[in-house]
Amino acid sequence: MTSQQNLAIQSNSSKIENTIEGSDKSNMINMITIDVSNGNKSNQKRVLTTQEISKSFRIMAYRKSKRQIRGRYRRRSYTRIFWFIMFMLVFLSLIGAGIGGSLRSVGTRERWPEFVTFIISFTIIMYVYYKITEIVRWCFYWLAIATIILLIINKGSLVSEDKGFASTPEARILIIVLGAVECLTLFIWIIVRYVYPRIVKNAKWLDTIWWWRIKQESNVHIHDIHGRDAVGCFRYLAWESYSLWFRHGAVTYIGEVNANGRPHGRGEWVDDSFDGECLKGVWDGKYFYLIILDGVPVGPFQSRGSGTGDAFHAVRVGFVKNSHTPWNEQRLFPRPYQNGLDIAVASVECSVSGKYLKNLPKSTLILSPRSRESRDEETNKPIIENCLKNLMTFTSMEPDFDVEDATQSSVFIRAENDGFAITGFYPISTKTSRDEVIVKRVPKKNDSVHSEIEYTLEVNGWRPSVTSSSSNSSGCFRSSMECIIFIHGFNCPPKYATETLGQFLALGDFPSYIKPFVFSPPSANSLWYFGVKKQASSEQAINDFRLFLQDLRDAGFCAVHILSHSMGGMLTLQYAKAFEGIFQVRNSLDKDTRDTNIYSENEGTLMKLSTVTLLNPDAPLKQFISQGYARLNRYCDNITIYSNARDFPLKIGEIIWREECLGRQTKDLHHDGKLMNVDLIDTTQLDVNIHKVRHNFFNLNRLLVDDLRDIIVIKRRAKERRSRLSRKGRGVGLEGIVYTFLVAPSYVVNK
Repeated sequence: MTSQQNLAIQSNSSKIENTIEGSDKSNMINMITIDVSNGNKSNQKRVLTTQEISKSFRIMAYRKSKRQIRGRYRRRSYTRIFWFIMFMLVFLSLIGAGIGGSLRSVGTRERWPEFVTFIISFTIIMYVYYKITEIVRWCFYWLAIATIILLIINKGSLVSEDKGFASTPEARILIIVLGAVECLTLFIWIIVRYVYPRIVKNAKWLDTIWWWRIKQESNVHIHDIHGRDAVGCFRYLAWESYSLWFRHGAVTYIGEVNANGRPHGRGEWVDDSFDGECLKGVWDGKYFYLIILDGVPVGPFQSRGSGTGDAFHAVRVGFVKNSHTPWNEQRLFPRPYQNGLDIAVASVECSVSGKYLKNLPKSTLILSPRSRESRDEETNKPIIENCLKNLMTFTSMEPDFDVEDATQSSVFIRAENDGFAITGFYPISTKTSRDEVIVKRVPKKNDSVHSEIEYTLEVNGWRPSVTSSSSNSSGCFRSSMECIIFIHGFNCPPKYATETLGQFLALGDFPSYIKPFVFSPPSANSLWYFGVKKQASSEQAINDFRLFLQDLRDAGFCAVHILSHSMGGMLTLQYAKAFEGIFQVRNSLDKDTRDTNIYSENEGTLMKLSTVTLLNPDAPLKQFISQGYARLNRYCDNITIYSNARDFPLKIGEIIWREECLGRQTKDLHHDGKLMNVDLIDTTQLDVNIHKVRHNFFNLNRLLVDDLRDIIVIKRRAKERRSRLSRKGRGVGLEGIVYTFLVAPSYVVNK
């Protein structure tokens, strides 16, 4: 059997026992041609029927409707604003003239209510234009047209000269028509925005095949090098947003299916319509909470709009929260503290390229929150083991989606205090030398005899941490795992925190051996700052964080990266009290500062605190200098602080607390008369993807995402990131610890 074969699979073949309800099999001539590039793969395919694909089609149609209805973010157009203001001035001037025509006998001084009404109306309408939904604008447009017609009917006045308002037949007809048009507009908007998407998603009475006119496609050519389970090609009829009309589209699915013939596992969906999408990733048979649906893309996946070109990815994020804190609840005052931690996994879908969608990021539960003390029913392992199994990445599955294995063409080696370290590799045994590294160029294994020889790199005594998803459970791979712990601030439910971290991970495309977790402090979902600060920094909360670190250590993690934002920075300084016996003490510290007995006994089980990053930390500067820095520096040699002198919330905090805040410092920091061993990154001058309050932008700004990725993955210090950062001087021949980004303001362009 050759490596390239054409396999014709007929949907009415006797080898495949699939039937299509309501179809005449004698009149069906549907043929799907598949190229199989790997001779070792099975050529038998299951051809999916319209009945089997119908539920997945509805889910994808629901996703499409959400993108169409919610729309995309767009740049504010000053030209559009100008013409709207001109229209408003003309419209309100006509209203003023109409009112003035009916009040000729009123004196000028007595007309001040007209001017006040004009100003208030103009302000409200401008607010509506900026803030309120599109439906309100359309209702206003109809009102403006009706007002102009009424002025024409009454010859420049809103009311007739001898009669009251709407006393003429023409005025009554106009008001009736206006009311009917306004109600019809509102009715259509409710149907399109709320009712129809819910019907598509949940209505059992909707006949999917009839509504979209789904039919099996014939004479389709598909390329599949992996011999996946099933394939289905269909045509349908649907409304397209760009043409404002109905057109035929084609849908193809190829991948794994469950017993009911619905997508389950790894699969690829291609919809060629303008609002359709090309999605590669993981599908599952359960759709969160208590609603059971088959054939749902749950992530990780990568998708791109067929016509728009917009890209949106889904990543998986683990999170840990207090057992009595709902993951999507936001409260005014915090709940009383209660013991217990829950661990769960969520899938976060985010926009990553093109126009960003307004309905993203969006997080949904993959594994519902369960107590950290519970065990998996099937394997009887701790629940965190089950979470790790579900924290898969798209990178680890790329070979399953026709993406060839990336040839290892470079190896990043860095010198640390205890020897060499290689990014993306881990030593096979403790006997592996850390004083020298031998890198070899070897031929890459290839299944095809006639293909061109490719080469890759191998490191003696080291093994790549980036492995296929099928190897995630191996002991060697688990020993190389690293973890990102994101500690967020107050007024942030766990659901929103997972979306924030998910957006950062989707843009950063982190390797599969780095597992992300959100640690949600107790009561962090509350709006009451003082209550959250007290409860989240309590001894009980510190103990909860220590328990979580112990679970990571027991699960086989070798290194941890702490990423904190806002109040999370202050909590990181408090939680450092729990590091003893969890993390290794830095080798470069003096022996007098280390407890050698404790260190030698637990050296084999201790994790490494690789990096600590404080983003706009809401922490007192004095506390960091006197206590926090020494605690962190004892365990971590790579501490980074991102500050912004124009951070508005932190500035308000300084006024209230009457003390300097660490997140607004842009000058060198000293400890015991010496420069601190930290990197202070000044983001004051950045102005891209940054809100006016300038407090939370690390997960959207491309410079920050790349900079943070270098810190976490490659573990580069700021002085090694010279292509992106510039170091501030502190005197003649002296350099400080403050860095700024090498970037021009957004308003500077070439002439």
